[in-house]
Parts: sequence; C-alpha cells; structure tokens
Amino acid sequence: MRNLILIAILILFIFAGICQAVDFSILKIITVDSADPAPGIRRLKWSPDGSQLSYLKQGYLMIWDTLGNINRVKEIEMAPDLYEWLSNDEIIISSGSLNQNISTRRLSIIDIDDGTETKLKECTRDVYSPVSSDTAQFEGPFLTLEGNAYYQIIDETGEPSLIIPQSKYKSGSKAISLPENHVLHWGKDGLYLVKADFSDSARLGPKPYPAVADAPAINLDKSYIMVGGTIERLADSVIIILDTLVKDGPPKAQGCGFHFASFNPAAAEVLFEMGCPRDETYIGNRIGTFDYISARFTVLDTLVGIDNCTFPVYAPDGRRIAFLADGQAYIILRGEKKE
Repeated sequence: MRNLILIAILILFIFAGICQAVDFSILKIITVDSADPAPGIRRLKWSPDGSQLSYLKQGYLMIWDTLGNINRVKEIEMAPDLYEWLSNDEIIISSGSLNQNISTRRLSIIDIDDGTETKLKECTRDVYSPVSSDTAQFEGPFLTLEGNAYYQIIDETGEPSLIIPQSKYKSGSKAISLPENHVLHWGKDGLYLVKADFSDSARLGPKPYPAVADAPAINLDKSYIMVGGTIERLADSVIIILDTLVKDGPPKAQGCGFHFASFNPAAAEVLFEMGCPRDETYIGNRIGTFDYISARFTVLDTLVGIDNCTFPVYAPDGRRIAFLADGQAYIILRGEKKE
C-alpha cells in the first residue's frame, strides 16, 4: 500500500504541473422532489440542453425544469428499467414485467409534452427455457460517447446490432450517422473504443482486474478514461489511484469503491460515487469530484451538508450536479470555474 501511495503522490506532481487549479464554488443547493432510488441504475437524467431533469417516482416518469415546475408525464405500465433522453422533448425507456415464467420487455419513446407513447419493440421469453419465443432481444437504451441514445438488438446467434432511433424533433437531437458515434466495449483482452457500426475499433488498455463491475468512463476528447478508482491518461498511460487520496475515510477502512463515474463535459474533472466502509457491517456512500489536471479531490457531501449522497450526474454545462440522498433528489449549483 505504501508503494501505491508514493506512486500516486509522484503522479499528482506530474498532473499538477500542467495547469493551475480549477475551482467551483458552491452557490446553492436546490431541492427537487422525492424520487425512486434504484441500486445499480441511474435514475436522474438531464435533457440535452440541460433545461430539464427527469426522474422516476412511484411508477411515473417525472420532469423538473429550471423554473422549479414539476410535470408528471406518464405512468409507466410495466416496471421501468433503463431510460435516456432522445431529444429535449422525448425519452426512450425500457420496462418489463414477469407473469409466471414469461418475461416481457418493452422499448418505447415517450413524448414528454403530451405523454404519447410509441412502442419500438416488445420481447417475450420463457425464463426457464434457453430458447426465447422472440429470439431477437434488445439491450438498452444507453448513450453513445457523442450523446445519442441507442439500443442493441441481439439476434439468435448472440451478435449485436446497434440502432440509433431518430427523433421527430430537431431540438436536442443529434442526427449523426452510426460511424460518427462511438461506444466503449470490454473485449476479452481489454477496453475498446468501437464505432457504432462496428466498422472499426481501437484498444485503449487492458482490464485492470479480472472482473470489472462498473462501466468505464471517457472524457469528450478521448484522452482520459476512468475504470473503478483508476484514472489513466491515454497518451502516455500515466495513472492515478483515487483510493490513495481519500483523506477523511474511516480509520479501519482498507479502501473505497468508486462507482458511476462521468467526466465533466466542460472542465478537466470527473464525478463519482464513493463507498467507504464505516464499520464491519455498514458502507457509507458519498459523492465527490477529482480535477485530474490540478489533482484537487473534493468530497461534496461535506460541503453541502447532506449525508448518504448517491447517483451523481453532471448537467451539460458542467456547473450543476444532480444526485439522490435517501429518496430525495437535489441539485448542486456551482459558480463559474476559476483558473
């Protein structure tokens, strides 16, 4: 452990020498609404223009806007799963149900202005049978690195094909072709940056450990990646281990886990949820940021005075951070960055 700390300190000096510190002062904490927490699934989503925040509440799709208005858009008929913004006016959502041994999954587009639902695909399968009644299943929706919502169709051979549905609205919809979109994919020998039409790929690096639970994150110019608690600069493979920088962890904690990482779209900063053991039976969740140029590590819970913060997500401007805490949605409003 001591060697890891020494390596991390050396790397900090390398990173810090590139640029002056960037600081965001917290101006305000905004209470949004109660929201459904869901372990392992991000439930808070910003619209492409950052003017609206979506969340799920008691089976309903909800929208909060920057004026403080709350719109209960639509009750989701089946249990909601994953969802993403397709445009500033549409959300693509998957939902599912289980009736005896028959599992049903549905993929739909919901118009948030009037609640109209357009079904894209519905799949059923027998959970006890390896052969599905509908062999073409889907996965998603997810987002490409360019910010387009997509889903994958998996055929009977297990081969995926990626589909970017087109929005009927122009606002907030990035209508670019599949080859212009990219996704991150774990291959057998490491992490790959893959074109959405699977025409080309580039290996970014090996797996840091055999089983990788969290999705990796990459910044907009594709120069840094974060996997678990490790950030790597791809140009020269310089790494920093965030676990060695936690200054206020419990004395008995041997390490912290880092989850739900995302890079700031407007600054050299990464956002994450951090779980550190409080004792032998309890893990305390916190959220934090790390400026990977100035090496500034910030635990946001302490600054905002709210405990058990989870599932943080940046707004497109990089100044606002939405998060959940004990079934309540909040937004951190920060000032302009200071060089």
